[in-house]
Amino acid sequence: MNYSRKQREKLIHYSKQASITVYLTLILLLVVSILCTMLESARIYGAKGIGRSALTMGVDSVYSLYQRELYDTYRLFGYNLSDRADKTIEEQIIESIKTYMEDELQGIKLDSMRIDNVAMLTDYNGELFLNEVLSFMKYSAPEEIIKSVLERWKLYESSEDTSEVMKKKLETQESLGELSKDMLKLMTQVEGINTDGDGICVTKGGSIEVKNIFAKRIIAKTASRDTVGINKEIVYSSLASKYYNIASVIENDIKCSDKVIACNEAIEELQKEKNRLEEKKSLEGQEIAQENLESEEVSTEELEKSISHVSQQIQEEEMTRDKYVADLKKSKEYRDEVIITTSKKIEDSLITIAKIEDKSKEISQDINSYEKILEGKREVLNEDTYKEFEEELVEMKEYVGMQENSNSLSASSAIAMRPILIKNKDILEVVYSTNIYSINSESEVMKEWKRRLQSCKNVLTGYQVSNLKFDYSTLVIKADVESPVNHIWSLFTEGILSLVMEDSNAISQGSLEMENLPSVIGSIQTNGKEKDCESILESCKDNQYSSDITNMFVVDNSTINDLVERLLLNQYQMDFFKEYTQQEKESLQNNKESKENENNEDESNENNSKKNAELQYELEYIISGHKTDKENLSSVATKIVLIRTLMNFVYVYTDKGMNASAYATATALVGFSCLMPLIKLVKAVILLVWAMAEALVDTYALLEGRYVPFIKSKETFKVSYNHLITMSKDKIAQLASKYSKDNGGIETFAYGDYLRLFLILNGTKKNCYRSMDMIQMNMQKVLGLRFCLSDCLFGMEVLAYMKLPEQFITFPFMKRVLGETEGYYSFEIKNIDAY
Repeated sequence: MNYSRKQREKLIHYSKQASITVYLTLILLLVVSILCTMLESARIYGAKGIGRSALTMGVDSVYSLYQRELYDTYRLFGYNLSDRADKTIEEQIIESIKTYMEDELQGIKLDSMRIDNVAMLTDYNGELFLNEVLSFMKYSAPEEIIKSVLERWKLYESSEDTSEVMKKKLETQESLGELSKDMLKLMTQVEGINTDGDGICVTKGGSIEVKNIFAKRIIAKTASRDTVGINKEIVYSSLASKYYNIASVIENDIKCSDKVIACNEAIEELQKEKNRLEEKKSLEGQEIAQENLESEEVSTEELEKSISHVSQQIQEEEMTRDKYVADLKKSKEYRDEVIITTSKKIEDSLITIAKIEDKSKEISQDINSYEKILEGKREVLNEDTYKEFEEELVEMKEYVGMQENSNSLSASSAIAMRPILIKNKDILEVVYSTNIYSINSESEVMKEWKRRLQSCKNVLTGYQVSNLKFDYSTLVIKADVESPVNHIWSLFTEGILSLVMEDSNAISQGSLEMENLPSVIGSIQTNGKEKDCESILESCKDNQYSSDITNMFVVDNSTINDLVERLLLNQYQMDFFKEYTQQEKESLQNNKESKENENNEDESNENNSKKNAELQYELEYIISGHKTDKENLSSVATKIVLIRTLMNFVYVYTDKGMNASAYATATALVGFSCLMPLIKLVKAVILLVWAMAEALVDTYALLEGRYVPFIKSKETFKVSYNHLITMSKDKIAQLASKYSKDNGGIETFAYGDYLRLFLILNGTKKNCYRSMDMIQMNMQKVLGLRFCLSDCLFGMEVLAYMKLPEQFITFPFMKRVLGETEGYYSFEIKNIDAY
């Protein structure tokens, strides 16, 4: 079709207008899409905020359902989920949250909900419980009380310095005691005195038991106290008959050899005479010249008598000679035997000396370590205490030869015996080798034997035993004193509570069912075998030193890092849990009221019976963890006795008068050991028993509600030595009554102060779980037996999956960008919260 020019221009104009319209329409659509997307995004964002607020409100509403009785009694928040056994914990929580969220969602649909990381009050090793306690106590703990506890704790810590030094000292002394046992063994091998691990063995009659074979058995001089090196008459007199004077024996054998030679010469002369007489007799029957017969008119009968007499003399001389030879052989054999057995003892002695030398070197390192610790603690130790430690340090050094020793009985003196013993052994070997010779009655043999004996005699001039000395100056044969150790141990036949309480039968019979307790869930084990006074004393019976004594001074500084937390937890426990003395006061008050109101006697007895069935001593349980009140109280009483024993020991150790009494008793009891380290160890045992007797008095007073000085002085120490050996329960009660029931300040401790100390030392995890045990036990009385702290919610993580209906967006690609599925936009809300 042909168009005119005007028509063509008009068509072009209209086509341009349509493209602009389309272009503007597309732009408008894009702008509207962007606006709708922004609106939809804003809806989704707002929906998430609404969902988050609703979820937070629902979760907070659940937390608001905390067990009110638990909070009112113990100031703990916890949502109790133990009421409904038909649903799981997660189902109960979801149901509660949904109930509070429904009205707050504003068109948002709750698709599903998931509960993760549910934390119960007993979870995370007790940290959640501790967190609630600390959150409460840091605002409510009395400042003055915390300050007082800190000051008492510092007082306890100051005692740890002394304990550390004491432990190292006792460890070193114990090593010296072991060394002394080798010294006793050496004493038996060298001196011939029978010994055991305790000292010299004494018969019932009071004499010393001795051996037949020992290194000093052979002597080369006449036996005397000086020549054998013994400074105690009773020791010498016990051994006098056992010595073998080899020089004297050899001298006698030389004389005996001379007699054999003389006998041979006599027999030779007599044989000549006999031959002459026999020859004369043979000539009697021959014809002899008249002059000869006249000159020798001897009858045949007389000749026979002479021959017989000479023959008898020869026989007697031969018998005498053979006896001498037999004596020489017997002497030689016995001498060989003595030399062999003595040489063997010398060898044994040298082996023991080598052990003593090696141990001395090891102990020297221990002594150096002890000296370093002592010097490091010099500034914090009491002056008298330091001086006492220093004096004993010098004695230790002297004993192992680290410095000059005036006492002859020491490791250095034992080592000094070695060259003497070696020389003596060499001499005996020479004598023995010289003795290897077959002797008979021949004169030439006897002359050679005499020469050999003379050679032995000359060699023996270098043999000596006088410098093989042991010091017996402290030797006491028969003890005339009673051992206080055995006496104090005998008091424990009925257990410790019978000694530290007026009436142990009045102790609560309460017990605790151990099933479903938080401590069981937390795998907190009941305290295993604990230190106890009875076993320590039993191991020290009959004057024995036990390593249990050393272990009493073990220092544990593991509480320093979290001391503040422990103090706050400690105050919480003291505020919310009861202990023995509080229960006793309540019991006395109840008894007084029941006497005033006899009409309610039956009801009172029923209540008391019920009360006795429950655990009463709560703090004691937290400390010890046993099932019954009696076990827990006994454990705490033992702990108090032991800690008081340590503190009392620090005092008695530095008191000159007490030290002198203990040393005198130790010398009387084990002076037969002659070894100063053993005497020192027994002295330490006696001092420890003395300190323990004082501790029994202290504990009795504490359980009566009295105050006892933490560090004793001469004025506050109650038990004298006479009390120690006559101690009884009545005496303990009498001495305990001298302490006051009035608080004497920071340096005096009451029963509760020791409980605080034990709780601090007990460990946070153990304290938390056992505290929860008591809370659960007490709350079950109110809420029923189904109540468990392990079912009390502390915190959780909640994931809520929500949907928002689509409204402004219909473009499929935009729905995919915004997360729309099936007409809804899905999103996830997370809430992590806790009390």
